[in-house]
Order: sequence, then C-alpha cells, then structure tokens
Amino acid sequence: MKKLLLILAILVGFSICSIQNAFATTYTAGAGGGNWSAAATWGGGGFPGAADTAVLNATSGSVTVDVPSTCLNLTATNYNTNLVMTSTLTMATGGTCILPSGASGQLTGTGALILNGTNGLTTNNKAIPALTYGVAGTKTVSGTSDVTGLFTVSNATTQTGGVINVKGGMLLNANLAGSSTIAIYAGMMSGNGIISVNATPFYGSGAVTIAGGITLPMFDHVTNSYTGTFTINSGVLFVVTGTVTLNPSATYVSGGAGASLRLGGSIGYNMKSNGVHCPWDISFNTSATKTLSDNWTIDGQCTFLTSAGVLNGATLITNNNLILGTGVSGTTVIQRSGGAWTTTGAYAVANPMTFVGDSTATGTVYIGGAANNTYTYTRGTVSFATILLAGNAQLSGWNNITITSFGNSATATATIDSDITMSGALGISAATLTVNGAFHVYFGGNFGPSSGSCGIAGTAEFIMNGTGAWGNSSLTMNGKLTINTSGTVTIGNCVMQTNGTLKYVAGTIVNASGSNYINLYSSNTLDVSTMPVFWNILYITNTGTYTLASDLHANEIKFVAAYTATWSGAFNIYCTNLNSVAAGTGGCVFKIPDGKTLTVSSGIDFVANKGTTNTISSNTNGVKSYLNWTNAYYTNMFITRTNFTDIDASGSTLPIYTYNSGSSITRCVKVYFLSGYSINGGTTVTNF
Repeated sequence: MKKLLLILAILVGFSICSIQNAFATTYTAGAGGGNWSAAATWGGGGFPGAADTAVLNATSGSVTVDVPSTCLNLTATNYNTNLVMTSTLTMATGGTCILPSGASGQLTGTGALILNGTNGLTTNNKAIPALTYGVAGTKTVSGTSDVTGLFTVSNATTQTGGVINVKGGMLLNANLAGSSTIAIYAGMMSGNGIISVNATPFYGSGAVTIAGGITLPMFDHVTNSYTGTFTINSGVLFVVTGTVTLNPSATYVSGGAGASLRLGGSIGYNMKSNGVHCPWDISFNTSATKTLSDNWTIDGQCTFLTSAGVLNGATLITNNNLILGTGVSGTTVIQRSGGAWTTTGAYAVANPMTFVGDSTATGTVYIGGAANNTYTYTRGTVSFATILLAGNAQLSGWNNITITSFGNSATATATIDSDITMSGALGISAATLTVNGAFHVYFGGNFGPSSGSCGIAGTAEFIMNGTGAWGNSSLTMNGKLTINTSGTVTIGNCVMQTNGTLKYVAGTIVNASGSNYINLYSSNTLDVSTMPVFWNILYITNTGTYTLASDLHANEIKFVAAYTATWSGAFNIYCTNLNSVAAGTGGCVFKIPDGKTLTVSSGIDFVANKGTTNTISSNTNGVKSYLNWTNAYYTNMFITRTNFTDIDASGSTLPIYTYNSGSSITRCVKVYFLSGYSINGGTTVTNF
C-alpha cells in the first residue's frame, strides 16, 4: 500500500511539472514585428503571458506594447529596433528584463516598465520611458539607465547595482533601499518615502521640484555641479540626512508657506551654503552635531525640533521666525535678524547669539548654558515677553532690549555691560540668579516666586521700581536689592543672606500679614531708615556682622539660637521688643554699634537657663554704646543672666537690672545687679 501511494505521488508531481512547463513558453518576435498582443507578431502561436519569456533578437521587427501586458522574462539581446511602450509591460516576480543591446535598439513611447517583485534588470545603458517598482522585492540592476518619465516606487524595494538617472520625476510611495545609485536630474519628486541607497546626488541643469515628504541620504548640489532650478513646494517637508551643500550657480525657490528642508539623521554632517540664501523653512531634527562650514542665511522659518542638537561652526542667520521644540548648543553664533521667537517647552539656546534686526520673543524663552556664551544686541527693535537664564550667559547691550519679565530657570550667572529694564517681574526660579557688573537690573513687578528656594547674588543692583510683591520665605539675597518706586510693594515673609544689601528709597510698603519677617544671616547691609512699614520680626538666624547704612526700625528683633549679632555703622537701632525665640535660650550676643543707641520701646526678654548667659555690649571694649529702654517699669526692668559691657543705660526710663547669678557688668552706666529679690506685680523696688 505504501509503495502504491509513493508511486501515485510521483506521478502527480510529474503531471503538475508537465502542465507548468507546457504553459511556460518562449515567444520570439518575427521580422515583421507588430503589436505585443497579436499572435502574428510571435509567429502565430499566441503571445507572451505571465509565465513566458519574450525574445526580441537581431531579426525581430519593431514591437508595440499596445495593451497592459505581462511576461516572466524579456530578452532583447542584439535587438536593433524599437520596443514601443504605448502601454505598460510588467515583469512577473522572479523574472528578468534585458533591454535592447543592439546599437539601434530603444524603448520609446510613454508606457511604464513594471518590475513586480524580485527581478533582474539589465539596462544595456538604454533609456526607459517610465519605470515602476511594483510588488515588494529586490531589484538587481546592471548598467545605467535614464528614466525619462516617472520613476515610481509603489512598495518597499531594495535595489542593488546599477545607476538610475531620474530625469522625469519620481513618485516615492514606499521606501527604496539598497546599494545602487539614484541620480536626480529633473522632474517632480513626490510621495512620502525614504531613499536609502548609496547616494542621491543631483546632476545637470534641469528643474527639480519637491512635492512630498521625501527623505534623501544627501543634499549635495556641488559635487556634480547641479545648476538647475530647485523648488520645494508649499506645505512640503523635505527630509535630509547627510551632507548639505548649496550651489551658487543653481536657483532655489520656495513654493510657499511651509516649504521646508528638515535636517535629520543620527550621525553628524557638514553644511555649506556657498553664500546662497535658503528660501525655505529649515528645521534641525537630530541630536547629531551639525557643522556650518560657512555662514547660513535662512529666509524661511528656522526650527529646532525633537532632539537636543549641537550646532558648531560659522554663523546661522535667521531672518524669520525661530522656533524651539528642543534645545540647541554649540559654537555657532545664531543671529536674529527678524521674526518671532517661540518655544514649545523649557528649551534653551545655549549658543552665542546676536540681535541685528527687528525681532520679538513671545511667551517664555530661555538662553544660556555651561559655556557662558555672549548674547549681544547690535541694532533693531528687539522685545521679549519673558526671558529666563537656563545657564550662564554674558549679556551685552541689553539696555536697548525691551523685556517684560526677566529671571532664571536654573542656577545661572549673567554678566552685564549695561542696564537691564523690564516692566514685569524678576522671575527667579528655585535657584540662585547671579548678575555681575557695575550696572542695574530694573523690574516693575514681583520679586521671586511665591514658593521654592531661590535668590539673587552678584555685583549688579536689582531695583524694584514698580508695583509688586516680595513674599517668599525661602528667598536668599546675596546681592543688592533697592526699593525705589512710586508704586506699592507688598512684603511677606522674606530672607536675606550673606553679603546681601537691602536699600529703601521710596514707595508705599504694605505688610501682607502681621507675621511677616526677615531673616538675617551673616554680613548683610541695611539702608532702610525711611521705610514706612518694616517686617514684623527681624530674626537673627546666624552669627554675622550686619552693616547699617541708615537707622533701623523693627517691631521685634529675635535670636533663634545662640548667635552673635554684631551691628556696625554710625546709625541707631529701634525696636519694640528684643528677645530670643524660646525662653531659656542663652549664648545670644547683641553688639550695639560703637557710640550709637539701641532703643527698646516695650520689653527685653533675654531670660536664660542656669549655665548659659546672654550678652549686650558695644562693638569695641572701652567704647560706650547706649541702651534706652523707654517703657521700662519695675516689673520688667531686669534681665535674667545677661552680661552688660560698655553700656550706658542712662536714657532708659528706669535703671536696668540683671540677675547676678552667672552674669557680669563691665564699664556700664545705670546697669545694676539684682540679688535676693523677686520682682513681680505690685512690688516696689526703690534702691539697690
């Protein structure tokens, strides 16, 4: 039984092969030629079909592809007359096409040669009226061919070998890969495919128009001396990876708004304009390094897209809009000569920049980086809505730039060589903004955000000259802040820190709440004598020297821990109460400026636990300072465990007493020990 089945299988297989071979016929055109679809053309026995081989030889006459036709193979070796393409001729998958090799053999007409699948094409250097890569597969090309009509890629194709010269346009509806060369001479390139063959140079002087999202591996108009008119149509996205070179002998045209040259790719590439203005929008969409061999002038819109990139080399001149969908850095100077500058996120230009024409920046824009590049105003009307430093920067000539709001988005240092003026806020983020230079930063709005740890520093003076609020309890001031306004400043919880200088000149000051306070760290300078309303509490939060450039007025002065507050300057201090934050805190030292007066209008609460001692003294041993306790009465006129040195209290309402256990009195006037008495309500103390 098994032997019988085996014999039957062999017979069936043999029968199928016989049937197939019977239909795979070779047809040879006769001397009279004729239509492809006419049996007489092929000797009267029918005409080639999808499984057949068509032969055109030295004795064959002219054949016309009169209707859409298909064969497996076309062999035109030594064919010396015309194959007239009035309709399409398709090579079925697996077939080969050998174009006429005879000296006079040509393909004429307008019909397309279609390679439908995996095919071989031997061009014999003959032109093709139109070429279509239909069904996906590998096309193996031998020789060079000019495609005078449309070259169409309908499905994903790999082309190996040979050269295809595109002279009648290209419709790229799918990707074309491989090791061949596609040379562009003329015509319209449309579709949305990617050409990733070895190279795609441009040749000749024909007009090339891009009308689709075409991706090419290079954009070189110099190597092969392309001198034609190159147009990117309106709304077209032309994507390029690789070398970009323009030719001054060519003509470059924009088809309208949106015509775009997009530069992508994962590897670095060089760009050379040869002095040609780029008329299209140009966008950089890669993190790879772009190197400008010479200056590039962009008359269209310039966009940095989704991958933070590096731009090195010569100057990039932007005569139109600048859009940041990502950040950019490098050595290239980006010149703003016109248009608007917008961002779609917190993306910064870290390259050096120059402003040489009328331009605006809407929304929030960011500049600066680790390289501390220079951003220079030269001419034109330049305005910013909000500009934030994302890193270090040198700002040159910015007194000529109109700014609504200025600040930083990260810890940054700016060096200025002119004043900066803005009508809005000083927008400090959760970081320190350092501005150096013997100039001013004027702002007319709020000072810092409502929350977050941030601050100012540097040698420049920040001047608040408008109406706004200062109310951040984590705002540190290592710089110079002056309030000089005809408006209203609302003050909340505030902080000053090392080397900060606060000056009040003019303005209506409003406290946001009764709990407002200012923290003093080390080495602050205060010049606030005419400030009509001050903070409710002035906290001593560190040991330091506090310089008075004017008399100081405060409601309460409080020590938060055992710190030494050394006050210097030829000015007096006035407060309602002097105390420590928590009763029993000792080790606090309050040094009144030499020869000046501390006036306390209500109470001094300097109590301390046994074993700790507070101190009130002058700055210099042997030099008197003055303590006036103007509302002292017998029940609050003494201070527990407090040393007094070089203090003259003769201006107080009553003498001042200190409990003698662990305390001392040195070179004082009207300051006495209190020993053995309990002072409380109703007790009268008349003599000690």
